[in-house]
Amino acid sequence: MVIWEISKYVYRKRGILDDIPYYKLIRGVFVIQDKDKKRIIDFLERFSAEYYIHIVEPTEEDCEVMGLQIE
Repeated sequence: MVIWEISKYVYRKRGILDDIPYYKLIRGVFVIQDKDKKRIIDFLERFSAEYYIHIVEPTEEDCEVMGLQIE
């Protein structure tokens, strides 16, 4: 979700990550579940964006800290 505050008005614009559970590590780096990978890749390719994919296998403790559910 992107919120812009211009003058006294506030604008909210929905984004692709509004419907996908994720954990943001740093700007432009986030962790998503494997089942959501195709949706994100399709979105990025529509805009010819450069992206890198790394497979991460979090431990139960990692998931707990990030608030992710283990499937």
